Amino acid sequence: MKEKQIIWIVVFAYICVMIGMYYGVKSYIDSKDSRLFQEINDNLDRIFSQQKTYVDIEYSNTWPEFKEAKIPDNPQKWFKLFGKESLTDSEINEIDSWKEVYGDLASFYTLNCKQSKDGWNLVVLIRDDNGVSISHVFPYAIGFKKHNEFPSSKPEKPSSTHVRDCLMDALEFETTDTKSDYYKYFKEGSFSQKWSEIENAANEYYCVNQDDYQRLFRQGESIISVVGFDGRDYLKYTNSVTDGYVFNFFWKVYSAVSAPVSYSVSECSPGQALRDKKQLWTIWSVVLTILLLGAIIPLSVIIRKREIKINESLYDKLLRLCNPANYINGENYDKAIVDKANDIYKRLKSISGNDIDSLNAIQAEAISELGINLVDKDRVNYLKELADPRNYLKPYNPDKVALANELYAILSKDDISYEELAEVEEKISLLR
Repeated sequence: MKEKQIIWIVVFAYICVMIGMYYGVKSYIDSKDSRLFQEINDNLDRIFSQQKTYVDIEYSNTWPEFKEAKIPDNPQKWFKLFGKESLTDSEINEIDSWKEVYGDLASFYTLNCKQSKDGWNLVVLIRDDNGVSISHVFPYAIGFKKHNEFPSSKPEKPSSTHVRDCLMDALEFETTDTKSDYYKYFKEGSFSQKWSEIENAANEYYCVNQDDYQRLFRQGESIISVVGFDGRDYLKYTNSVTDGYVFNFFWKVYSAVSAPVSYSVSECSPGQALRDKKQLWTIWSVVLTILLLGAIIPLSVIIRKREIKINESLYDKLLRLCNPANYINGENYDKAIVDKANDIYKRLKSISGNDIDSLNAIQAEAISELGINLVDKDRVNYLKELADPRNYLKPYNPDKVALANELYAILSKDDISYEELAEVEEKISLLR
């Protein structure tokens, strides 16, 4: 039947569309994922388009605690201790470096950098290929130089005010002097502004999160090797390395830089892309299934009604066609016809469906009086499909071909009667 062919076509199309939907959703979410990943990186590039590094003052408004410490030992002392008579170029450079950094000191003081607001602190924000990193620059020691006034003795312990003034002068140098490594990157208030922009660069899938592991490392001398293990209790950032010093005629302020804390572009909620895929797959599967059922159910109902109609008995067919309700309508109402239909319908209700003689008499009367047509076109077409002689040519069966040709000729008549149709139905079983 035509409807059955349509159902098979719809089911095949449904399967194809479901497969296409699966890969379509996957492609869409994968493309969205790539687009959002590129989008946040483009936003970060835009935020850092003017410069890749920003330096800001995190704090600089308290009096630091300090204590006297031993000036780091001259490495030459250790070379002599081990009886080295000649030194390598590297060892000579190490001695020269010590002389430059510590050789002119009369006293050395370490700062209490453990408290969050002691001394001053610069925050350094750097854009890298994977995201950004944050490190801190802070003073950890002050050395006071030797002078003619005390060539062989230590100067008096400096006051807290003097130490603070030294630190503030060092901070001023780092942020305002062109000789400073941080001057060209320094912009007061830049950290909070840029960090706010970084947070706002997040999108549906990606944001900048702190790494669970340290992916960046700072090269240099650990400040613990300078202040000693006892001094580590005074350090806020124990993994820091030395970062040079600021000096004048009287003092040197030594600074360190902390190990960078890295932040990378990563998923805000891991697995969100997969969850979106599953959600879209579910939604579209439901929608397509509803559309499939919306097409198949009505066609199935039509097919079912047609099959019932095709296979109904003469008794059921007469009941359906002779029902008085079929002849009651406002425009062409005919009382005589309704009365006749009512009479025939009443008699049908009083006999059995197996009373062939009565049924034949009633059907002849119904055809004559009510003008009904007991020949169903769908039934005729169905029987013609079964009686088509071509069905019996492969494999060839001459007897069935002859019978099929006879029945097919009857079914092809424009004015086929119900009796002829019944005769065909009786004989067509021989073709099966």
